[in-house]
Amino acid sequence: MANERITEDFVREHFKCDPLFGAVRLDEQKTTLSKAKACLSTASKSLTGKAGSPEFIISFPALPDAIIVVECKADAKLHRSNLGDDPVGYAVDGALHYSACLAQQYNVISIAVSGCDLKSLKISTFYQSKGSTTVLEEDEKLLGIFSYIERFAGDTQAKNIESAEITKTAIDLNNDLNTYSIAEYERCTLISAILLALQNKAFKGSYKNIATSKELTPTPERVAKAILTGIGNVLEDNEIDAQRVKSMLGEFQKIKNHPISKSAKIKKKKAAAEEDNYVLRDLTERLETSILPLISLGEKGYDVLGRFYREFIRYAGTDQKTGLVLTPQHITEFFGDVVHLNVNDVVYDSCCGTGGFLIAAMKKMLLLAGNDAKKKGEIKKNQLVGIEKRTDMFTFACSNMMMSGDGKSHIYQGDSFSTESAALIEELKPTVAFLNPPYDVGEDGQLEFIEGALSRLQPGGRCAAVVQMSCATSTGKAAVLVRERLLKSHKLTGVFSMPDDLFHPVGVVTCIMVFEAHSPHPASFKTFFGYFKDDGFRKTKTMGRVDQGDWATIKAKWQSAYINRENIPGLSVLKSVTASDEWCAEAYMETDISTFTEANFVDSVRKYVGFEFLTGLRNSASSGAMQNKKVALNFKTWQAFPMSELFKVASSRDPLVNLLSEGKTPYVSSTEFNNGVSAYVDLPPANQGNVLTVNRGGSVGKTFYQADSFLATPVDVRILKPKFSLNKFIALFLTVIIEREKYRFNYSRKMGTGRINALSIKLPASANGKPDFAYMENYIKALPYSASL
Repeated sequence: MANERITEDFVREHFKCDPLFGAVRLDEQKTTLSKAKACLSTASKSLTGKAGSPEFIISFPALPDAIIVVECKADAKLHRSNLGDDPVGYAVDGALHYSACLAQQYNVISIAVSGCDLKSLKISTFYQSKGSTTVLEEDEKLLGIFSYIERFAGDTQAKNIESAEITKTAIDLNNDLNTYSIAEYERCTLISAILLALQNKAFKGSYKNIATSKELTPTPERVAKAILTGIGNVLEDNEIDAQRVKSMLGEFQKIKNHPISKSAKIKKKKAAAEEDNYVLRDLTERLETSILPLISLGEKGYDVLGRFYREFIRYAGTDQKTGLVLTPQHITEFFGDVVHLNVNDVVYDSCCGTGGFLIAAMKKMLLLAGNDAKKKGEIKKNQLVGIEKRTDMFTFACSNMMMSGDGKSHIYQGDSFSTESAALIEELKPTVAFLNPPYDVGEDGQLEFIEGALSRLQPGGRCAAVVQMSCATSTGKAAVLVRERLLKSHKLTGVFSMPDDLFHPVGVVTCIMVFEAHSPHPASFKTFFGYFKDDGFRKTKTMGRVDQGDWATIKAKWQSAYINRENIPGLSVLKSVTASDEWCAEAYMETDISTFTEANFVDSVRKYVGFEFLTGLRNSASSGAMQNKKVALNFKTWQAFPMSELFKVASSRDPLVNLLSEGKTPYVSSTEFNNGVSAYVDLPPANQGNVLTVNRGGSVGKTFYQADSFLATPVDVRILKPKFSLNKFIALFLTVIIEREKYRFNYSRKMGTGRINALSIKLPASANGKPDFAYMENYIKALPYSASL
């Protein structure tokens, strides 16, 4: 007999089993959402004016204007009426009735499901945008939550929500394992082991019974043993070579000796007493129910599963102290675009870590291979090559590759600099190298990794590496020597300065270097330097760095600038360099002065007036020299002037002082507030006023006008003594211009005396080609707040 509860069970199970179910809210018969309640307050299907109660209402916390409504009927004959005007009797009519009501406030997907037999269900899906009466009929089957999000908000937002769920699961697992005092590096091994074992049907079907069977003692040891047996079966089924199996099992054997595998009782942090130890069993079940369903999505599923694995390791295993900093996925994919990866390339990573670069390369090449199954097999078998020295990372890389759809790549454990490794790699004839070398080996060590990778490539091969920015800016003898060797044998085609928080939560400033192998760098060749600091990703509290929807556009802009070798103010520059020069856009790029607005200069005046007023050190009355007519910013007359011609740059020689001592002498530090003054001290001033100060450290690049004599910190402040007649109006104009140059400097590239002297700034110029200081003064005098100067 037909029963509508059976139909509802189909729908409920479909959504609850979805890998992204955590990203939605499923309500039945009623909702607590105020907007939805208002829309349904008079939406009774019987048109009585009472509240309506759809079978299911699915909402999205991340998409407040999106909603799904589902109506069910037990009998497939009651799927849709002829006229569509019977919402009580038919599923489609009811779904569209509710859609019309909800469309007052939402974009609505309405779904009608009819029948009690899963094989013969009738399903109709419709889309109605907010405020519209137009209804579009779409799918005739239930889709995954990802697809519905994609329909509402596009692919980028769908991926962001998907990534948020993956990240949330990874963070929650890390936190839970931390409560059992399981160290970070042990968590990575544990998760890798269980995910691999779950791909073995025998283990997947029996691990719960192993732990709870009445015939067996329900000990954690039995679960651990079953995990290792399952891994062995998976490796055997994938025909993994004996040496790799030995290394991987050797790493995973550590699980057997861990307390969670040996103790019948276990104690959580801060818990009063021990509890029965079912950690392995419960963790396995959690991974099976929350992560393994992703595999059902086919190739996309492997990608998502691999992303979870990498995300878990990123939170559990990223360790800057040991040099392990995992590359974000969008950057590993960007590498393929930078080197124009093609379907026949052989990709090599000499320090492959968890295999992120190899997976990104594999995905791109498989996509390029299209429907050519033979070529896809060749890519997986012979065109992915990696070496990893650390046993644990080697194991994670092999596991990651297998969970991303491939287990037969040439991944070796060992030292990429060894003779044995050289023979292995050169035999495979790699054409492309991707790498993120360990950062604990120093600048010269990272550059040597690049040198080693390039030496293994075929002539004309391409290499892209992400390294610390100090590799590009260091003047140390060792780093310069390696850069000399690199340019002697290989062409430096590009260097990209990357976002400062690219590796969040690890703080490290990086750049990407791109080389052409075995093509000596011509002295006259102009390398492309890109200031690629904004990738459109923003840090969020719970999701890490998230694409705000701009990455695709930004990436296309970066690629176009690099491929076409364009000079773009604020983005890129072409420059011939030697080994002793700095290899970064910050040193050579032209500042985009067209972005200056009146508001920038008004802010400078306002802050300085506020400083003088609050300190009470001078009369804030009008100077009586104001302009009544505004002066336009005409950038056509601006020219570049070397800072060394405008200022004498000096370091403070003032002693460090007790900032708690109270006095009248301003003490200028590296703060960004209060005109750079952090205290007033009871010592005589050592520096004359009517100068500018600029922060070398702290709030790097912040520039202030010091009217009065002062003291300054000797480390983080530089004093700019003018070689021209300076007054406060000209000074406040110049502070805006100089401060705009702060983008050139960071933790790895200090704003020191030498770099300030090497800097040129663009200023308004008079007909004789000299700085037009009169124009600058008059411009400031015509601004709001200037009457108080």
